[in-house]
Amino acid sequence: MKKEMSSCDVIQDLIPLYEDNCCSEYSRKLVEEHLKECKYCEKKYQQYMKELPENVDSEKIEAKKIRQGIRKINRWKTAGITILSVIIITIFVVLPVWNYIRGEGITYGNLKAVKIAYGFERALALGDYERAYTYLDIEGKYQDLLATNSTDPNVMEGIREIEENGFEWYNEVAKAKFMENMKTLEEMNEVVDSYSGFKILKQPSGWQVDFNYVETASGQEIGMQLDISPEGIINFNALVKFVPMDSITDGTTMNGAVEQKNLMLSRFYVSPTINETIMEILYDETDYEWEKLFVY
Repeated sequence: MKKEMSSCDVIQDLIPLYEDNCCSEYSRKLVEEHLKECKYCEKKYQQYMKELPENVDSEKIEAKKIRQGIRKINRWKTAGITILSVIIITIFVVLPVWNYIRGEGITYGNLKAVKIAYGFERALALGDYERAYTYLDIEGKYQDLLATNSTDPNVMEGIREIEENGFEWYNEVAKAKFMENMKTLEEMNEVVDSYSGFKILKQPSGWQVDFNYVETASGQEIGMQLDISPEGIINFNALVKFVPMDSITDGTTMNGAVEQKNLMLSRFYVSPTINETIMEILYDETDYEWEKLFVY
């Protein structure tokens, strides 16, 4: 009996080594054969398996948690990529198509118009009037003028004279007027200082771009509208949003002050193809009526 218990003691001492695979092959076989024959040691072995050190279970649990964490991260990663893909598709595919259908907002068809509008405003704000002028479709205005069919014989005679002078002459006259207008606005402290509130709408001949919040150097708020063809800005004009009360010193009403300011700005923020030289040729007068600004 003592010998038998002695063998069991040895086997039970080997069980931890056996389970951790840290014993020799001979010892492994010895343990396995003994466990087949000894119910007492088999019971001890099963008990041992149930009461493994906590660190073993902890390692397994920790590894499981790590695997679960990785899977969760992967799921979030997949969800994030999916959401990002949907956002990208919406911004770059769905939204432009929807804007194109409703004729309002940025689309792939009006990116050039957007670039022209912002380029023009930026050049004005920087005082780079030479560059600002390059955004104007002067040649388009010239061709439109030549294609005019007026019932006024004086106007038609003026158009023929302008055609004889040629586009280079027309362009020089327009550029000189544009530079003069911008310099005058600069002296009056009413040149563009900042701009925002961008909006773009489809028009039969191109796009209409509105900057609803334009501020001049004096702090005056105006709205600016640009009519843009594929080649550049056809017309541009500005309207006063309001006139600061502290700037009214002659007893003029608010409405009267706004009207006066609008009339003043309309003489400068306007297509430079409308100028004294052109108007004198077309209408035989330089003191022309401002309602004719966009009508030949």
